[in-house]
Amino acid sequence: MSKFCLTKYRVDACWYGRKPAGTAPDGVLFANTMQRYSRWIRGLPQIADSLVEGTSVYVREVAPSETGEYLFSLWMTTSLDASACALKLASRPGERSEIEQHNYSEGFSPGCPMYVYVDTSALTVYTVKPEKSLLGGKAFFECAVRDFMLCHPEHEQLLLRNENGVAVAENNASQGVKPPTFRLKQSVNQTETETILSMAPHIRKLVHTVPVAPSTRNILGSFLGDLWRSFGLSIGTSIEPSVQELRYEVNVNLSVEELRQIIEHQNNSDIHDHLGFKVSVSEGGRIFWADKAIDQHMCELSVSARRGVYSATALLNAVKNHLQTLGGES
Repeated sequence: MSKFCLTKYRVDACWYGRKPAGTAPDGVLFANTMQRYSRWIRGLPQIADSLVEGTSVYVREVAPSETGEYLFSLWMTTSLDASACALKLASRPGERSEIEQHNYSEGFSPGCPMYVYVDTSALTVYTVKPEKSLLGGKAFFECAVRDFMLCHPEHEQLLLRNENGVAVAENNASQGVKPPTFRLKQSVNQTETETILSMAPHIRKLVHTVPVAPSTRNILGSFLGDLWRSFGLSIGTSIEPSVQELRYEVNVNLSVEELRQIIEHQNNSDIHDHLGFKVSVSEGGRIFWADKAIDQHMCELSVSARRGVYSATALLNAVKNHLQTLGGES
């Protein structure tokens, strides 16, 4: 069993050319694009050919299902050569801070995997982030789909290469082809969101809690020790090991639109990193937590990593079964 954070998005735009505001995404085009993208990736002779233009991201693997679900395994390269470095966070800042370097065999690319689950029938996308991972992959997946729509359309454009060998798409003027648009939007619990937005005039403080990681506990202990002593307290040694998170509050005066933007961007934070809105004492002094409005949750899936990477097929089946136990898509 492995823990993952699932964050839900809805396909907000999928079409060629400019469309009026409020236009619904083309579900047929989206399903067709995912099917062709999956087939194209699985037919490539080498992963190097899957590079997403303008990024350092490759598509390592795609697993399809017979009912229109897919699991994309992306790979973000972190070095242009076959070496990778790791920094020891407990060492002191400076040029002598401890570094470990690992050199891989020629042809290997150091990096980190990202996983994206797609349900074409429901027009939904989930980033499937391992518990210890920092990247979800939403923005990279958007880039990947737009790049494929541009360079590998069906009967719309011709794929050419410029003098540098870079793939470019040339519009076919006779068919009036337009640039592709593909965009995902954070899925939210509308009821919870409206509850928070309705409290906008009464929100006086922005509350932020940060978990205490093992790598920062030594620094925290030193900080709290000085704090206890400044107040003449001698309880530090018994309390410091029990501190699990830090919390601070900032006075704010947020508009409804600013509040909405904060809620929609909560997914950029770690799931253990909480952001809340504290209302005035006259309204009870309650804290409304932003992550309660986001369609995001932790779950355990029956999959195991092999050398730090999960199988796309195993993740596809595990995520699909998990979502079905939650009642399916809405």
